[in-house]
Amino acid sequence: MLSLVIDNFTSNKKSNNSAQLPYKNDYDVTINLKVLIRMLRILRENNHINRTNLAGKTGLNYNTCIKYIKFLKLFCWANVTDDGTNFVFITKGGISFIETLSLF
Repeated sequence: MLSLVIDNFTSNKKSNNSAQLPYKNDYDVTINLKVLIRMLRILRENNHINRTNLAGKTGLNYNTCIKYIKFLKLFCWANVTDDGTNFVFITKGGISFIETLSLF
């Protein structure tokens, strides 16, 4: 699944038709695996946490934290509530991913 998503990103990035993309630099995001793991561990320790507090606990600025949250949502490792509170919580897929990484 990961390679399929990466292939889709690279195929979209290579196309010169930028009018289809909502933001010009959507696919120019660099994800640090250590930060990603740190964020998932914080989400696992806290049942839910708002985005601002998550940014503070991970040591990221708010905008960078939002990019990581979008990445986590893309892989169904985290979700955000829709009721206006914007709480972030880890999904079963995120827990499974963290447990798999802990085996190595």
